Amino acid sequence: MTSPSQRIDAMLTEMEEKRIQFAPLESIMISNRVKNLTKQAVRPQRSNPVDSQVVHVKEEKKRRNKRRDSLKGAGSAEEQRAILESIDKPVIKVVGLGYATKEHCKEVSEQYLIVVRNSGGDVETDVRKWVQTSFPTEHMTPSETENITHILVFIAIQIRVLMKMSRIGVAVKMGLTLCLGYVDILTDFLVAKSYYDAGRFDTAYATGGFAVMAIVLQGVLTFFQKNFKERFWRMSTSLLGLGPLMEGASVWMGKEDTDSLLTPSVMYAVMKAIEISVESIPESIIQVVGLLKAKSTSDIQTIQIVGVISSIVSGAFIMMDGNFEFVLSRYLDSPGNPYWGWINKQGAWKKQRQRFGMFLFNTFYFLQFVFSMSLFTLSFSSNTPLILLLSTEFAVICLYMLSKKELFGWATTHHPSPLINWIFPIIPWLLEYMLVCAVPVTVAFVPMELGPEVFSGIVAWRLITNSGIIYVALGELENHYLTPTSIMMGYTVSSALALLGLFMFFRNVDENFDVNLFWRPKGGVQHMRERWEDAEIWVKTCKTKDEEHWSHVAAVNPTYLPFDKVTPWICTELVEKYADKNANVERPHWFNDEGGSKFIKRIIELYDWREKDKDEVNEALAKLFGGDALLEYGWHAMDHDEINDQLSEWGWWWWEGEQKHLNESE
Repeated sequence: MTSPSQRIDAMLTEMEEKRIQFAPLESIMISNRVKNLTKQAVRPQRSNPVDSQVVHVKEEKKRRNKRRDSLKGAGSAEEQRAILESIDKPVIKVVGLGYATKEHCKEVSEQYLIVVRNSGGDVETDVRKWVQTSFPTEHMTPSETENITHILVFIAIQIRVLMKMSRIGVAVKMGLTLCLGYVDILTDFLVAKSYYDAGRFDTAYATGGFAVMAIVLQGVLTFFQKNFKERFWRMSTSLLGLGPLMEGASVWMGKEDTDSLLTPSVMYAVMKAIEISVESIPESIIQVVGLLKAKSTSDIQTIQIVGVISSIVSGAFIMMDGNFEFVLSRYLDSPGNPYWGWINKQGAWKKQRQRFGMFLFNTFYFLQFVFSMSLFTLSFSSNTPLILLLSTEFAVICLYMLSKKELFGWATTHHPSPLINWIFPIIPWLLEYMLVCAVPVTVAFVPMELGPEVFSGIVAWRLITNSGIIYVALGELENHYLTPTSIMMGYTVSSALALLGLFMFFRNVDENFDVNLFWRPKGGVQHMRERWEDAEIWVKTCKTKDEEHWSHVAAVNPTYLPFDKVTPWICTELVEKYADKNANVERPHWFNDEGGSKFIKRIIELYDWREKDKDEVNEALAKLFGGDALLEYGWHAMDHDEINDQLSEWGWWWWEGEQKHLNESE
């Protein structure tokens, strides 16, 4: 009589003889029943159940194959689902006795998903063709081939259903966003016409002018195309106001635009940001000022009220949807970053309540900003005081960031030009400041942007100043159709609704997210150091911590990089792993890309202004790539003293302080 261990060895031998050679996925998956037999083999006192299990496994295998073969005549998804549900624990047996790797699993999965996504409708035929080309069916029995094919077809059908539902949801959200945007622009032109017909030419020209400016800027944005034909076509359609529609359609269809320097999703997001900052915000203030100048309700037309409402609702919804979509995409790319994890993932209903809370807060926060700024403008009978007020606030923010030595976070990372180093941080921060004042953009609270304390400080300060401006400016409306009492009542109700939206948003934040991150002070330097020192990998696409370090070094501005960590990483860790003496060690693709030229050029950019570590890094690169690599790539292309003399002639006296900061050791 054979022992349980001998019977199990015989079963495994039989499985090995009938194995499926699955080359791309070198893994082994054994059924749960065989695992149970293995566990029982170490306990001889339970030998009788094993005898029955061995017989049952063989009988069950025949029964499953028979049921799966019946799927050949099943056409609809319901019929296939009913048949598969009758099979107890279907098992895919892939025996290769190799080493499974995540890269192989990912490659096969991506190929399968591409086939399912690009299927023309006959999913079963497309999946069968893919199995024939991707699986070594010559080493598989017909029954095994059919079993795997049926299961993959069933999974593909379910994926297609989910993809269709997802595409419908994206289409609805994108369609609503586009509809609100076009309604806003259309009402702006109608409002401009109504003011023109009423003889109020200044308001009419201002209203129409900002609408035209938004369309022109969207057209200029499409200039960044690679060929003239595409550039001319995109600019022509954008100047007709069809730019957002075309880019939105490209995003929905998943088109990879190779003729543009910007992807369709980025182009679409930038166009909507232009629409809010250039069109919605100034248009709303201009139109509310026009309404407040009216002496009676008879001077107000319905289209003028509709124009204000459409601008506010459109801006609030676009920013809400943009916040969620952008943060979700960043979270999927970098799930380890705690600042991208606030979207609720515990249920669809909670997520929708969170979205509605943000939309409610955005709407009435935007309304308060527009109304208070309109009253401020009306009180002084000029736009100049309003411009001075907002400019002063922005100057204070820049000085605060300068005191933290993070003003140049947006600056170029090549040989720094003083003019560029001032322009680059001011332009994006000005846009972020404008949006946070009117319709908060949550990306601004990330440490390497404006930062949590600046973001929350702007929101709180704006709520306080809105209340103060409205209270002080009430006297200007005593002779108008709006009374101070009605204004205060309306402002109180809007404040309550804004706070209600804020409560709904934070009440439904993901349970694993620390809400204190929205206002806890943390700069980009500190945040970057935490990312570098954390043992876990934050970026999903990176396989090793070294690759993640390189992703930071390659993309992050040197203002934020912890050079006391970067320098030892290059000069010690990388040298020990990949120096020329370790010729047999395979270098990763990120390190050896284009023969290491990308790595060398980037290190030169970072250390060209750091005299303290320059020689040490030069020696490390020579060990890594052989010879004096820095001289080969033009490290000493321009003498350091020469650059300082040139900067002094230009009068950039402040550059010495910034240069000193870049050369300081952390």
